[in-house]
Amino acid sequence: MEFFDIIDQAAVTAAMRELPELPTTQFNRWLPDVTVPDIEFEIEQITDTNKAARFRSYDAPVEIGPGPSLVRTAGEIPALGEAYLVGEFKRLLEQQLRGANISDALMQAVLNKVARGFARIKNRMEIARGQVLSTGKFTLEGEGRLHLEADFGVPEDNVVSPAAPWDEDSDISGELAEWAALAEIAPDVMLVGDLALPKLLKSAELRNQYGNAYGAPNGLTTEQVNTVFAGRDLPRVVPVRRTRIEVPDPETGKYTAQDVFPRDGITMFPEGYLGDTKWGVTFEALEMAAAGMIEATEAPGLVATVMRDGNPGKVFTVTNAVGIPTLDHTTSLILATV
Repeated sequence: MEFFDIIDQAAVTAAMRELPELPTTQFNRWLPDVTVPDIEFEIEQITDTNKAARFRSYDAPVEIGPGPSLVRTAGEIPALGEAYLVGEFKRLLEQQLRGANISDALMQAVLNKVARGFARIKNRMEIARGQVLSTGKFTLEGEGRLHLEADFGVPEDNVVSPAAPWDEDSDISGELAEWAALAEIAPDVMLVGDLALPKLLKSAELRNQYGNAYGAPNGLTTEQVNTVFAGRDLPRVVPVRRTRIEVPDPETGKYTAQDVFPRDGITMFPEGYLGDTKWGVTFEALEMAAAGMIEATEAPGLVATVMRDGNPGKVFTVTNAVGIPTLDHTTSLILATV
């Protein structure tokens, strides 16, 4: 395929990048978008516990102290995207032969397809963010014939579950306090799946703690749970809205709905010490920069192009990206299944 020269390629990409975030997106708040001028990522996690120096005599040499431990995670940022046939092209050409100006109509047809590709890339990244937030890893198992795992190194002790299944009589705040104490930096955010949340709202222990000051209700709201947790210096609850996105099976291509976050999952972390979503440079962006269509500084991020292929020619929109969600402070991340 080759660039379709009737369309302003830079304008298509610029229009796509101005599209609003999808209403189904909720994890970009915690793993925000950043652009990187590369197709590889590298994360260095430095762990330095609260050690003290030693006293020494005046004539003794200064000891060389132990340095912090360093864990480096690196890899290639995977690509994702979709192409769509601009089926209106033939009809618009016929109109052009009759003297019509089809520039605006063709651009609108292109942008409609680009918006679809933008939404599907964002949906796929939302699934990836949810996977990273709930497992500490980004994994592909056969998708696009790729088999890879980026393990960001959540300590085994930070992956937890209750000693016994939670019910209304469980010491929920006690277990949450034990889990939060495992984090290197005290967490102040708690993402809670839609099946885990009712266990907090119906907890007799939490209802009674709230009732000591206000009179025990039959059930709590999220705001009331957070009032109790604030008094115990526990992270605030942020309910995860259940979102299901259809994904294709790597073997059959058949689409099935997938939850973006485990319904019984809880993830705790300190706000601002988590990670981000890195968007790198696609091959198409490099071609556009080399052809002078965009500046090199504009290359990172999602890119949309319009390509022509075959004889008779067919016109396609191609929406492309390379991206991956990454974690920076996994020693402060707590992953629970309740």
